[in-house]
Amino acid sequence: MNRHTLSCLAFAAAASAVAGFSAGAQAAVVNHADVNGIRTFQDTGTGLIWADLDQFLVAGAAGPVFQYADRSAYMAALTTAGFQWAGWAEVTALTGSVPVGTAAGYQDALDAMSTEFGSILGTVSGYSDFAPGSVMQWHATPQGWSSFFTQMPNNLNDSGLWAYYSAGAGGNVPAPGSLLLVGAALAALAVMAGRRRPVG
Repeated sequence: MNRHTLSCLAFAAAASAVAGFSAGAQAAVVNHADVNGIRTFQDTGTGLIWADLDQFLVAGAAGPVFQYADRSAYMAALTTAGFQWAGWAEVTALTGSVPVGTAAGYQDALDAMSTEFGSILGTVSGYSDFAPGSVMQWHATPQGWSSFFTQMPNNLNDSGLWAYYSAGAGGNVPAPGSLLLVGAALAALAVMAGRRRPVG
């Protein structure tokens, strides 16, 4: 088998594997059982369990009220329950798997990610970690996802925190077929590298 054929096979195998992983990540979010007192939803593509974005609210006599004094207390409660504040990469992967660009898709996200008070808040919104001194705020609308850099406010408002249950953060195990494709790609690349090695 010549080098060109091996290169094509390696590329095709790698591309197929990446496509397989991407397809696996394209999935919906669904309601999940409470975890250590925290209301949650699950990304069915990765298997990660996330805190509901309206978790900072509880029902009051005249409507929802804040259950934490400030965001530090909110974060502490999530951490104590085994959740980890998500960074830019985790939220990018999650939002990429949740199509909100239609009224139906947006409603599905609202029903799962902001279960109790989302319809009152009228938004699916949260802060992710980004860099020291700055965060990224993500909003869902029927037009799609939007995000921007900002400072983390101390006061609680209409945005939650993107936090996933770190004890269950194993995610999806790649399908055997995908692993075979990756293996084939690596084997082909190894053969090509071996043929390029000078004979001494």
